[in-house]
Formats: sequence, C-alpha cells, structure tokens
Amino acid sequence: GDAPGASDTTVSSFKARRVRTRFGGHVFNEDMTYYIQLEHAASPNVLDALASWRFVNNEDSFVTLTLGLQKFRAGLQSDNSSRSLEFTERSIATRTFADNRALGALLWGGLMKSDGGHRLGWHVGIANGDNAAGSQSTPAAQNTDSEFMYVAGLFFAPEGLKGGPTRHVEGDLEHSGKFEPLIGVNYTG
Repeated sequence: GDAPGASDTTVSSFKARRVRTRFGGHVFNEDMTYYIQLEHAASPNVLDALASWRFVNNEDSFVTLTLGLQKFRAGLQSDNSSRSLEFTERSIATRTFADNRALGALLWGGLMKSDGGHRLGWHVGIANGDNAAGSQSTPAAQNTDSEFMYVAGLFFAPEGLKGGPTRHVEGDLEHSGKFEPLIGVNYTG
C-alpha cells in the first residue's frame, strides 16, 4: 500500500507548435484579395494580414501589389508553407536568415504563360523590418532603427509554376516523374 497522505498524481501534457487559422477571399472582384493568418500556439497572434490587388491580368502576364504584414520572398524554403517542404523542418540557415514576416509593400508578377503556369516571375518590395528571424526576438518585431529592407528577385521555371513562386513544391514530393527545374535569384538588403 501507499504511505498515508501520499497521492497519486498523473501528469500529462500536450504541446502544439503550430495551431493556425486562415481567412482569405476576394472583395468586389477576384483581382482584389485579402489573407489573414492567426497563430494560436505562440505569440504574436497575427502572422499575416495583407491585401492584394492584381491590377494587370491578361492572357500572358500579371502584376500584383500586396500590402501588409507578410513574408518577403527569400527563397522556396522560407516562402512556402511547411506542407510543401521536403523535410518537416526548415534548415537552420533558413530559420536564422530568412524566416520572418515584415510590414510593407511587395510588387510581383509573372510573364510567359504556358500550360503549366508562368515561366518568368519577378518581385520587388520594401518593408519596415528584416527577413532574418535570428536577428529579432519575435516575428515582425518593431524596426527600432527606422531603416527599410529592400527585396528583389527573379525566377525562371521552364515548365511554368502553377500558382506562382509560393506554391512550388520543394523537391519531388508530388512524384510526378517529370523534371520541373526552378532557377532563381533573390536579393535582400
């Protein structure tokens, strides 16, 4: 038997690293969209809050302006959702230097449309923040020195990218058997 006064305590715990709610849609027409993503497992609660306007949209090209709190194109591993990554976690380099959100404006577009999507994509942007998550204590932290971050990039996908550069699957997760290269360059300064 148990000693008098001893109690049986069962300790159980559960920790969710990511618990998110996403809202998105369009206003007035399909060229004016919004996207909000909330994180419930950690602080801050708002991860993304942005509005986009696709003001050029023809058969071969498009141009979109996105304003708000968002990821600023730093590479496939940081831009894509974790469900599109080859491994369950991003690399240490990506988590340190390119896995943060910032408040600002991003102008982006695509050219040379094919059956698989646009083959040539580009972006330029300005933000009040820094992509380098390792340089800040919290995502989207206040920019205390009032310096802006500038981003620019260009990518070429011979087979085209359905949905644009943030919808590309890293590696060969879809196992289509088709070689679909993506060549690109990004600048952040």
